[in-house]
Amino acid sequence: MVYGFGEKKTPDAFVSACDRFIYTEILGHEHADDSLADGLSTDKVTIHSKETSAEKHSETNAEKLKNKKLIDLLQDAYEAIAEEDGWAHLGPLDSKINKLSPSFDPRNYGCKKLSDLVKEINLFEIKKTDKTVQIKSKR
Repeated sequence: MVYGFGEKKTPDAFVSACDRFIYTEILGHEHADDSLADGLSTDKVTIHSKETSAEKHSETNAEKLKNKKLIDLLQDAYEAIAEEDGWAHLGPLDSKINKLSPSFDPRNYGCKKLSDLVKEINLFEIKKTDKTVQIKSKR
């Protein structure tokens, strides 16, 4: 497993060569996000960047809906894992998205979690159960 870290200007070839790539611009928060990397401790790591606020890099909901690359990525990942009934679990969706785009992180779009991003984009119907979250395309 290869984790990469870099600024937004990192060459695409390097980003694509990583299993997971995290832009340092989103890492200036006081509380590290659990989705940063499974099993990777960030308790004693401090990363400084020129801009530490995710809001400076986030898009409004309207901009997210116009972001064809983001929409296509979510739709492609959904179609790849959706079951026969059209529903897909959020966990496998996250895994598929990261395989398709190692630099994907919901924090790049101003959302703390993938579920928050899915809600904001409003392309999917959301069904919550006690233990899982499932989505179904509205298209």
